[in-house]
Amino acid sequence: MRSTEDKVYAVSGFLTTPEKWLSFSPAWEATLAADPSISHFKMNNVFGMKTGPFQTFTREQRFKKTESLISVINAHLPDKSDFAGGVVMDFAAYQSMLEPALGKRYRNPYLWCFQGILVIYSSFIKQTVSCEKINFIFDDNQKPFRDALRQYEKVADLPGFVEFKDIVGSITPGNDLKVMPLQAADMLAGQTRLYGTGKATFMDSIAKSDRTHFSYLLGKNKLAAIRAQIDATTAWAQEFMRP
Repeated sequence: MRSTEDKVYAVSGFLTTPEKWLSFSPAWEATLAADPSISHFKMNNVFGMKTGPFQTFTREQRFKKTESLISVINAHLPDKSDFAGGVVMDFAAYQSMLEPALGKRYRNPYLWCFQGILVIYSSFIKQTVSCEKINFIFDDNQKPFRDALRQYEKVADLPGFVEFKDIVGSITPGNDLKVMPLQAADMLAGQTRLYGTGKATFMDSIAKSDRTHFSYLLGKNKLAAIRAQIDATTAWAQEFMRP
């Protein structure tokens, strides 16, 4: 799931076994339905949006409902073998350092965070569970996702990606109104973004388990290094940017 703000762009999600997701989803749905009920969860509604499932809730009710959903995450993904990962981009640095070097097609920050998600999740699996594949479900089938998937298919055999190619299984879009883990991912992405901007979060409670948490920062230094690599390897960049 992705979450955006003027200063920070974040894509985050959870990783666990299919068996745990099967028990997670009905528990999440039951918590949504518990009084006062909401149809679905969106993190950007928690802090007072005028539309969406929380529009009739008080601030206290919104926070309490969010904490109850966090409890579902902590109950069903409590182990070190479970993973909460995210890529966090300094958006202003991206606009000033990397975006000017990119062709129009490659200027969506989602493309770069998408690639980062594939790498950090695959790296986690490679270090913890050998010979396993990860099947990824992203939150929509809109143009940014389709572009990101095409971009990955171009770079999958390049250094930095090829090491993890055998770990990446299927990459498919999902509907967050129907796929409950995507709502949990939306919560994590939103909280990661808020944490990065210094605003109020629930990060303390969402981290109260032995679950592994990791965020990869695409900050000024990393973005500058990517820009330098593009500038220094014109031939590779031209091949990469080819339609």
